[in-house]
Amino acid sequence: MRMLDALPVFEGQNRPTFDPAAWRLVVDGAVGRRLTLTYRELLRFPRAGLESDFKCHEGWVVPNIKWEGVRIAPLLARAQVSPAARFITVHAGDYTIVLSVAEGRHPGVLLATHMNGRPLPPEHGAPLRLVVPAGWDCFSSVKWVQRLELTERRAGATGPTIALTRIGRRGLATPQAGEGGPTGST
Repeated sequence: MRMLDALPVFEGQNRPTFDPAAWRLVVDGAVGRRLTLTYRELLRFPRAGLESDFKCHEGWVVPNIKWEGVRIAPLLARAQVSPAARFITVHAGDYTIVLSVAEGRHPGVLLATHMNGRPLPPEHGAPLRLVVPAGWDCFSSVKWVQRLELTERRAGATGPTIALTRIGRRGLATPQAGEGGPTGST
């Protein structure tokens, strides 16, 4: 396992533009109350921190990344998740991963807005990146999160295929010194 000082930046990723006035996080599906949160509203939820290593299937690790953001559980509570809901599909454009509701409530799962004391930069997922515990698949740490969809049945996930295909066809980009930002779909 190769140790890196910072998360790498991968060329060719379609990085959405973040406009704090226009951006929204949607929590919908099997909920009693659909949420559409502005960035400012999201930041009003209780803040949480997490420090963890980010280990990638490509054979590298960035130790001790300090994440800050919002846990999923308070969002689910505000949305009044249906008792029948079993899964959360995390959407970022056409990139999706699926967590069980229990996994989404895990204390090591965070919707990060900051990394290493700074706001997330676009190349690492700004404005919102799902961060999952060490040991979970790195491609589940989704950049540019836009929607949490609650469902009774597991939906298909595009993330594993997209990420593993990218890993197979592209090499690791060189990390830029002093970069800070959460890991996402690597």
